[in-house]
Amino acid sequence: MGGLLDGKIALVTGVSNEGQIGQSVARVFAHNGAGVGIAARSQKNVEARAKELEAGTKVLALRVDLTDETQVGQAVERVIAHYGRIHILVNLAGGLTRYKVAVDHTLPDWNAELNNNLLTAFLCSRAVFPHMRERGGGCIINFSRAGRPQANMVAYNCAKAAIVALTQTLALEGGTH
Repeated sequence: MGGLLDGKIALVTGVSNEGQIGQSVARVFAHNGAGVGIAARSQKNVEARAKELEAGTKVLALRVDLTDETQVGQAVERVIAHYGRIHILVNLAGGLTRYKVAVDHTLPDWNAELNNNLLTAFLCSRAVFPHMRERGGGCIINFSRAGRPQANMVAYNCAKAAIVALTQTLALEGGTH
């Protein structure tokens, strides 16, 4: 009996630690027949997550800093070389790392939070977008907490609101694909 996603290839970010949403998404995709590439900064973590997923599935572990444009491009190319294409991108990398009142945020705090939560989604989306367009389409799934800002999370809140604008812009520019 075939899976719902047989023949589909997904790249899922945000799988560094057991129990993260990215790991759960990757597990569902893999167990429904998709080939899955998972990305994390730590080689040890991404290999551990791949091992957790591999029972009867196809998983490609990618050690990549998703804030580095070159590494993102190389990771996307590795998935394409391994599986032949990418049908689905799931942007879940990021997280809250700077928890303090807005006036105490430094510029490095601001940049780090936006890089981890917005730049990663932009770079990954931009890297897969031409590939998907050339092959007749694909699906980019972004996650956001926009609309539910909380105190002491200014940069994180702003990054997540910007994810909505990124998603809308990509839909406008590539909706026909």
